[in-house]
Amino acid sequence: MLQQTQPATLPASLSIAEVASPACLNCSEDSVRRMIARGDLPAYRVGPRMIRIKRRDLERIMRPVTRIDLASASGGRDV
Repeated sequence: MLQQTQPATLPASLSIAEVASPACLNCSEDSVRRMIARGDLPAYRVGPRMIRIKRRDLERIMRPVTRIDLASASGGRDV
């Protein structure tokens, strides 16, 4: 999740590496690429190689985890 101290300093669009960094999602670049491939995270190609993610799209996919989310992730076991 975007750290509370950083959002004001993030640019309007981010690279895959910036989204994966500890300042944003703190995950691997491959995880970000999988989110894009699944359609969970919109991304935009700029030129032949550069891929950018809009900060507002990144913020839009973030939502609080609910008990239902936890139950479905645990395969129905008690949470």
